[in-house]
Amino acid sequence: MDGRKILIVDDESSLRKVLGDLLRLRGYAPDPVATGAEAVAAAKATQHDAAIVDLGLGEEEMNGLDVIKEIKRCSPRTECIVLTGMPSQESAIQAMNLGAYAYLRKPFDVAELLQTIAKALEKSAGSGDGAKPAAPSIRPQAKSAGQKFADYVRDELRSPLGSVIGLTQNIVEAESLEDAQAFARILQTEAQGVVENLDRFLAKVAADQAERRNS
Repeated sequence: MDGRKILIVDDESSLRKVLGDLLRLRGYAPDPVATGAEAVAAAKATQHDAAIVDLGLGEEEMNGLDVIKEIKRCSPRTECIVLTGMPSQESAIQAMNLGAYAYLRKPFDVAELLQTIAKALEKSAGSGDGAKPAAPSIRPQAKSAGQKFADYVRDELRSPLGSVIGLTQNIVEAESLEDAQAFARILQTEAQGVVENLDRFLAKVAADQAERRNS
């Protein structure tokens, strides 16, 4: 499990649930809150690796830009990803000037959001004090085809298939059509990812076999 902490700031309960389940299925530790005040309190209490912040929180005293400003003040290494249903050049510039990592519009593309989160987490991890020493170089032993397939199933298929199972259960238990549709879109992305990973693995197997025949 990844376990990296991601703050979710959005006043829509259905979106908080969808994002929370999506991140949890990916192995992250989501921390969903509904208001700017809750977000600031959470940022002070916990060192988050990233934050997903809705600009339109519907609060008079604190909007999404205020939340980003406070999060970056409390925790400079937390990378903030903006979500907004009313994008504008002005708000994008303001968010970036406050230190936001990315600016995405609603309804978001699941694959794009996951990719953005992964890159933001890489940046957050690289902002710590001091670099980790490089591991010693070890020449790996050649693996059999069976070992390669077992490694592939463990590393590339087990986690996404687990996500597919969890998302299917979420669809069954969804309280509204909107929730079910949101989970179905995520399920579609996860399933497509499994197919693409399998295609890449099969292509590599075919290439390895062709190389051995020609050698």
